[in-house]
Amino acid sequence: MKELHRFIATGCYSGLLPGAPGTWGSLACLCAWLALSFSSPIYSAFLAVFVIVLGILSTRAYLTQTPELGQDPACVVVDEWAGMLITLLPLNSNAPYWQPVLAFALFRTFDIIKPWPVGRMERLPGAWGIMLDDVVAGIIAAAILLMVVKPGLIHF
Repeated sequence: MKELHRFIATGCYSGLLPGAPGTWGSLACLCAWLALSFSSPIYSAFLAVFVIVLGILSTRAYLTQTPELGQDPACVVVDEWAGMLITLLPLNSNAPYWQPVLAFALFRTFDIIKPWPVGRMERLPGAWGIMLDDVVAGIIAAAILLMVVKPGLIHF
């Protein structure tokens, strides 16, 4: 079970790549999303919810099994997977290439700079803080992406 939790928490081991694990995890998720060829955001939404729940459970278990990693180890990137999946909700896999690239850039920007309320979520304890800051970053990035790719859909 420990290896299964490690596999999930590290985003199919993408968080173990050197350099920038959060970026690698986000990129791995984008590649997986493109490979799955979702034709409907509904499938992406189900996958995002599944990854969030599984991510919280696996991250909690993985951190309990490996306390030497600390509170928010860089190798845990299932949160980036969840945030990317949320960011990609306005798109389907047939979207022009620039839209998933923009989704990636938006999500990574909000994940890195952590504006309010993203930074606030990060202060939650344990797996909740690890996961929810990226979920909120994904929601913000998805809202901006939606305004760019479907500008007539949202009226102020």
